[in-house]
Parts: sequence; structure tokens; C-alpha cells
Amino acid sequence: TFLISLAVFFPILVSTTAGVRGVDPVYLEVARSYGLSFSDRLWRVIIPAATPQILAGCRVAIAFGLAATVIANMVASGSGLGFFIVDAQTSFRLPDMWAGLIMIGLLGYLANTAFVLVEHRLLRWHRGWRGATEAAKAAWVHARIPSHRQRHRLPPIRCLRSATSASLTDRAPVRSWRSANCPSRSPA
Repeated sequence: TFLISLAVFFPILVSTTAGVRGVDPVYLEVARSYGLSFSDRLWRVIIPAATPQILAGCRVAIAFGLAATVIANMVASGSGLGFFIVDAQTSFRLPDMWAGLIMIGLLGYLANTAFVLVEHRLLRWHRGWRGATEAAKAAWVHARIPSHRQRHRLPPIRCLRSATSASLTDRAPVRSWRSANCPSRSPA
């Protein structure tokens, strides 16, 4: 357990330190000018401003913790998923070994997904999460609604590109390619 806690501690420590140091000094000056005590500044300004970085470190720590747990099971344990994989490998039970590896991948994916949901819930107020959510919604809507090129039946982008990248001596092959692949556009 010491190895696992050591693997988890440093990503959280580094990200927390970076988050606290990255707090906008204007926020701290405003809090100081309002006469907030240090504990009020800590709980109302510093921790909320550093929360995105702290949670990013926790997300990395989950991956490191899972890897450290499996490695500890492989090296110094008589039970667990890591021991199961090593035992299956040494006794040439390859399907069992691959099943264990897939199980590790699924555990990591599920742990990450669960943490992303928690992180999304905790950071609803944060501008970065709102922007990511709006971008995801826009991408989904864009995938569902035909683009303006599909609606107006415009030629593909490769037909509209200019030949600025070609040198003066290479213009003839570019024109012949355009006239062959873009019949709607007259050769320039």
C-alpha cells in the first residue's frame, strides 16, 4: 500500500501546487481588499480557483494508482489481478492472460469515466467545462445536420483550394488535376 500511495501522492501534489500558484493575483488582491481572512481567502478564492488543476492531478493519480496496484500484485502478492495475469502467463494460459489484461483496461476505463462524471459535476461553474460541453453539443448537432456544402451541393474542398503552394513551373499539373477531378470548375 505504501507503493500505491506514493504513486498517487506526487501527481496530486504537483497539480495542487501548480493550481495554487496559478491563481490569478487579481482575485487575491480583491479578496484582500475586501478584508477576507486567510482562511476565507483559502476556502473562497484559492481552492475554487485551483480545483480544476487539483482534479486533473487526481485523474492522473487514478491511472497511476491502478498501474501501481497491478504491478504490486504482479511482483509481491499471491492474489489479485496482477498475480492472475502472471500466473496465467507462466502456465501458458494465454486466453486467461488476455482476459486479465482486458479486465485491467476496462477497470481503467470505468474508473476514468466515473471520475470524469464527478469532475463534470464539481466543475459545472468552470468556464472550461461549459465550453467543452457546448463544443460537444455543437459537434453532435453538426454531425446530425448536413453541412452547408451538402445542402448547396458545393464541390469538395480539394476542388476549391488555390494553387498557391505550387511553384510557377508546377501550375500545369495542378490545372490538369483540377480539370480531371472537378468537372464543375473550369480550369484556371
